Amino acid sequence: MTVVCDDREQASGVIAHLLVRPDVDVAVRRLEVGDYLIDGRVWVERKTLADFAVSVVDGRLFGQATRLLRAAPGRALLILEATAPRCHRSPVSGAKRCRARW
Repeated sequence: MTVVCDDREQASGVIAHLLVRPDVDVAVRRLEVGDYLIDGRVWVERKTLADFAVSVVDGRLFGQATRLLRAAPGRALLILEATAPRCHRSPVSGAKRCRARW
């Protein structure tokens, strides 16, 4: 498997985890769309809960999702990275309700 990682994702720790996998070839470069490209076919956008909430509020998420779908119709993923204890710290009003759904 080949994964191209956006160079802005280095602080996430995902690239470090991929690099130790013998079955994954990793390339790091600036991607125009998404955070990861898997085998040249599947685009992935990774969001922390806080970034997801802010992206919804400022409208950035919808533009990102549109660009992902244009790049890979039917082959785009959005990964929301969060843990239950962090859910209540979301900057979006009403986010405390999501704790009950975890």
